[in-house]
Amino acid sequence: SLMINPSDRGQGRGKEALIKLLDKGFYELNLEFIHGEAYKCNKSIGFWERVVKYAYYSCTLPNRKYCNGWYESLYFDFRKGVRIDGI
Repeated sequence: SLMINPSDRGQGRGKEALIKLLDKGFYELNLEFIHGEAYKCNKSIGFWERVVKYAYYSCTLPNRKYCNGWYESLYFDFRKGVRIDGI
C-alpha cells in the first residue's frame, strides 16, 4: 500500500513516494514488474489516472470493492526501467 497523509496531498509527496517504491523494488530487490491497483472511490484516483500512462499495462476492473456500492479499480503494471516524469 502507498498511503499519503491527507494534509500532505498536492505537494508532490505521492510522486516522490512512488519513485522511491519503484526504485527499491526494481534496483534493490531486482523485481521485473511491480503491480498496483487503485480503487475508483479513492480520493487520490486522479493521481493514479495520471501515473497509469507510464504503466507497461493497465486496465479497469469492474466490481472490485464494495463500500456502500460497488466500485471499479484501476489495475496497472510497471516494468523495470520505467521513468515517472511530469505527473
